[in-house]
Amino acid sequence: MKYTKTAFGALLLLMVFNLTTTPTRAQVEKVVVRVDGMSCPFCAYGLEKKMKKVEGAEKVTININDGTAELIGKRDPQLNIDALKPAVKDAGFTPRDITITVSGMIAEEDEAFYLALDGATSRFALSGSDEFQAFAKTNVGRTQQVRVVGKLESVDAGKRQDIRHYAVSVETFEVIK
Repeated sequence: MKYTKTAFGALLLLMVFNLTTTPTRAQVEKVVVRVDGMSCPFCAYGLEKKMKKVEGAEKVTININDGTAELIGKRDPQLNIDALKPAVKDAGFTPRDITITVSGMIAEEDEAFYLALDGATSRFALSGSDEFQAFAKTNVGRTQQVRVVGKLESVDAGKRQDIRHYAVSVETFEVIK
């Protein structure tokens, strides 16, 4: 019994330590894709069917009047950003701007700010106003979560071929934890 209590105490201590020291990965919360060519409910239904097949999409909302497809992302698996434009094209429409809402902890490398996604396989390079740069510099390496909303500007392999890079031009930002 004594060993059971000691083992349980050690396990509990390890769990608490792990929760306080392990950085939380970034989470794609929402993506809004502006879509050209949508004009009727039948069109919206066809696009909705394609967007629901995007890996990691928890909820899909199509707005005919705004010409947008909004996807709410799951925690696991993450929303597959690379599948968004092909899904829109497969539905017979033209994808335009993509606005992304992502949360996580800000990190810095080579004087650039980013949010890591899916462990270390993807990251969002963050750029924005002087106000955002000051905010990012203040929040680098802190354990608090931040949420950024901005335009997805580009996707490339970056310096390391094993990491997928997404460039986001940040429009709004806030501390959430």
